[in-house]
Amino acid sequence: MDKLNNYNNLDFENLTFIGRLIYPWAIKSRNQLAIRNIPKNTNELLDFGGGYGYLIKNTTCQKAISIDEKAKLSLLRDTDGKIINENYSDGFLFSDKIPFEDERFDCITAIAIIEHIKNIKSLLEEFHRILSESGALIITTPSSIVDKILPLLDKGSNQLRGKKVSEEHEHYLNREQMQKYTKNMFQLQTYRRFQFGLNQLFVYKKINI
Repeated sequence: MDKLNNYNNLDFENLTFIGRLIYPWAIKSRNQLAIRNIPKNTNELLDFGGGYGYLIKNTTCQKAISIDEKAKLSLLRDTDGKIINENYSDGFLFSDKIPFEDERFDCITAIAIIEHIKNIKSLLEEFHRILSESGALIITTPSSIVDKILPLLDKGSNQLRGKKVSEEHEHYLNREQMQKYTKNMFQLQTYRRFQFGLNQLFVYKKINI
C-alpha cells in the first residue's frame, strides 16, 4: 500500500485508532520541518535512522543516503532533481562507528532517532567526523511527555521494534542537555518546539576543531 510505504511502512494493525490518525501526520510533519531547514547548498545528505527513506525521497539533494537498522537507501538525482539511480541494501545498526569517510556529508538529519541511542556522545562524535567543514546537523527529539501519550497510540507496532512502550526511549533530552552533548562540536543555530510542544527541533552548525 502506498500509504504504508510513504510513512516508513507503518504497522497500522498494531496502532490504536488514534495512532492510525496521529502517526502519519506526526512523521510527515517532523520530516517536512527538517527538510525546510536543510541548507540550499547541500550536495550530499545523510539521513541517519531514516527508515525506508521518506525524507531523502522528498528533498532535492543531488546525492542522498538513508541508513537505518531496517534498510539503507542511496539516491542520485540529475541536475533537474529527477532520481536517476535508487539503490537499496542491508540495514545498519549503530554501535560506535558510522561506515562513511571523514567530512563526506554537507548535512546530516537525525529525525526522532537520537532518543533511541544509548551512547549519544559517540554518535555525535561520528556525526562531527563525517560532516564537511561548517556542515549542518538537524535533529528532532521528543519531550518526556510523549511517554504518557504513546500507550494511547501504539499497541506494539513495528515502530517500537518489539519493545514495550516503556522501553522505547533510552533518553529524553531538553535544550540544556543537548548543549552539554554538543559542546565544542556543534553550534546551535535554531531551536524550536513543535507538534504542540511534544517535539523539539535542533539545527546545528559544525564547529571545526
